[in-house]
Amino acid sequence: RGEITQARYVAATSVDELRGRLLAAAEVAGLESAKLVAVVSDGASWIHNLCAEIFPGAILVLDWPHVLEHLMDCAKALLGEGSPLLAAWEETTTTLVFERGRADILLLELRALLDTPDVENNPVVDLIRYIENNLDRIDYPRFRALGLPVGSGVIESAH
Repeated sequence: RGEITQARYVAATSVDELRGRLLAAAEVAGLESAKLVAVVSDGASWIHNLCAEIFPGAILVLDWPHVLEHLMDCAKALLGEGSPLLAAWEETTTTLVFERGRADILLLELRALLDTPDVENNPVVDLIRYIENNLDRIDYPRFRALGLPVGSGVIESAH
C-alpha cells in the first residue's frame, strides 16, 4: 500500500532461529493471503538467500542508501575524499540507477574506467561486482511503482 501501518519485530541469535521466527511472524501477518511479499535488506547475501528460501517469489529489494554508500565509496577512492566532482558522480549515478533503473549503463561506464580488470582492491572492480551481484534487487523505478519501500531506514529507526 506504499505505507507501513504495522510493525512486527523478531530477533534471533542464529540463522536457523531467525528462519523460524521470521516465517512465523510473516504467517501471523497474513503471508498465506498476501498478494505481494517484499523484503528490504542491506545486501548481505545470507539475508537474500534466507528470504528467497522462506519467501519464494518475494521481491528482494536492496536498501538504496547502502547502494549509494557503495557508489560514493568508489567515487571517493577514485576522485579523492574532498573532490568537487563527488556531487556530480552522486547525481549521475543516482539518476542512472535510482531514477531510471539503468544499472546496465552504469556498468558499461564503470567497465570503461578499468585499466586492467583483474587488479586487486580496485574500487571499480569491487563496485562492478557489487552491482552485478545485486542487479535484480536494484530495480528501484519498478519497486517504487509497486509502492514498495526502497530503504530500510524506516524499519531501522523504528527499533
